[in-house]
Amino acid sequence: MRTSAAASILLLLRLLMLAPNSQGSGGGGSGTDGDGYSYYADNIAYLNNLCYHRNGRAKFCQPQFENLAVNKRVEASSTCGATPVRICRREGLRHSCEVCDSSRPKLSHPASHLTDYHLHGSCWVSEPLRPNLTSVNLTISFHKKHTVYYMSITGCGVQLPDAIEVFKSADYGATWQLWHLFSNNCTRDYGKRGYSYQFREIIQAKEVICSDINLITNINDLGDNQLQQPVLSFSTNFNRYSTNGNYEKDPVIIDWMLATDMRLVLRRHPFKNGSVLAQPFAFSNLDIGGRCFCNGHASRCVSKPGGDGGQVCECAHGTEGDDCERCKQFWVDLPWRRGTLSDPSECKRCDCHSHTDRCYFDAAVFQSSAASGGSGSGGVCLGCRHNTAGRQCSDCRPGFHRNRNVPPDSARACTLCNCHPLGSRSNICDGSSGHCTCKDGVSGDKCDRCMAGYEQTNDPAVPCRRIGEAG
Repeated sequence: MRTSAAASILLLLRLLMLAPNSQGSGGGGSGTDGDGYSYYADNIAYLNNLCYHRNGRAKFCQPQFENLAVNKRVEASSTCGATPVRICRREGLRHSCEVCDSSRPKLSHPASHLTDYHLHGSCWVSEPLRPNLTSVNLTISFHKKHTVYYMSITGCGVQLPDAIEVFKSADYGATWQLWHLFSNNCTRDYGKRGYSYQFREIIQAKEVICSDINLITNINDLGDNQLQQPVLSFSTNFNRYSTNGNYEKDPVIIDWMLATDMRLVLRRHPFKNGSVLAQPFAFSNLDIGGRCFCNGHASRCVSKPGGDGGQVCECAHGTEGDDCERCKQFWVDLPWRRGTLSDPSECKRCDCHSHTDRCYFDAAVFQSSAASGGSGSGGVCLGCRHNTAGRQCSDCRPGFHRNRNVPPDSARACTLCNCHPLGSRSNICDGSSGHCTCKDGVSGDKCDRCMAGYEQTNDPAVPCRRIGEAG
């Protein structure tokens, strides 16, 4: 069998998408991006499950690139065999016909054949099309947010659909967004010019393009696209324009690549008399290249408890959540941010000097501290213990002062002012020095003696008076 142009393009896409490319406008197929983040180094990091350098400093990490479709359930709105039916497909240069019967496993063609990669040559086949069945949906769920780099699907010996609409959902099927189009006449069907990745033209970040089936499949001189295994494929980020020249930092492209579910709508156009080509749709090898999405804060995803097929990120960098989408409790001294190759954006523990394990992030406090020249700190401690107080439990409560004989994180960091009840104006002292505020004629750190030239009285309001003054 001669190698098709589509297969060659798909191979190129797979190589380019294995690791993030630093340029949203495409680039070469060397396997290394502008930051030197190679596919091979990527794999080594995954194998070691590392989100930190050896010195403990955080670094960008993400789960391994994989085929997201393998053994995933695909829901098809139509599959042949509920009523046994004869179907014919091309195999090489000849046609062969068989009965599709879902009650007989060897004669069935369920949607699971799209993703069962251990069974070579198996195909999903729809019911033969008819005037009231001109479109079929294929839906696959990833059960979690994933970054999708490309999708490909292989024809299985029957005429390809006239058009395919690819939708994605990023909210588990609540809403759907058009992602890509295939058509044998893009202008007629969607008012768009037919596109091929061979053009290497820059695509806008969220532009929905229409791939010309006639350009991306191996078509013979007679215009026959019924070859045994034509491959349809598209990339979500190849040649996409990024405002900062680096798509892995571009939130628009990052979100464009995210999906929890994918749906393909296969369409056959009726003839002018309303009839349709009475062939089924048939495909094999649904291939979706991507990785579990963890915002740059995890090197792998693990199964959710309960065995429902879902996954969660095994979060690092002080983050938590299914997608590591927030900072953990008590790790909110900095605002949460996505990790990137150049900035892992690790969450930071609140600095409460071991006097509490609760805090919250205050944006105004963070902005104020950042404006004063520091790196920024927005954590505000809650429920300070051991008679401490303040944003970082670094001050002492009224009536207590800092004990300089112990470190700030000691349970004895604050000690009673112990001001003399008669000589002091109150039991509030200076929180740093412990000096009490004395009444007239009274002195001492604790206001416990009369000043020179003063003598003690029995009057609580005036405990000390000048010597020689009348009482």
